[in-house]
Amino acid sequence: MEAIYVWIAAIGVGSLLFILSPLFSKSGQQDIEIETSDILQKKEQVFLQLKELEFDYHMEKMSDTDYRKAKIQLTVVAAQFVGLEQENQNTDSVEQTVDREIAQVLDTVPPVQRSETGS
Repeated sequence: MEAIYVWIAAIGVGSLLFILSPLFSKSGQQDIEIETSDILQKKEQVFLQLKELEFDYHMEKMSDTDYRKAKIQLTVVAAQFVGLEQENQNTDSVEQTVDREIAQVLDTVPPVQRSETGS
């Protein structure tokens, strides 16, 4: 009879671990990396489109009006990507500054003295 309870408990614990396993996975970091690579690809596409636009304009494949409209649109998008990069760099520097300040504080704090208890 006790064997049945052991099996039920084992199945219950296994099911619980299976259900909760996504909470402990590192997929959030993977999502950020994928998102970053998508942003970099889109940025490259915009800058390539700007190059092609310049080339087409100089080859007289488009009118001045069309060129100006397209250049303004692509320049706005490119500026947004550059702004995102700068924000990410600022975030990194803030995190590095905080880490340095924490390390400085920890260096000034004396180590904790352990009192030995007779247990």
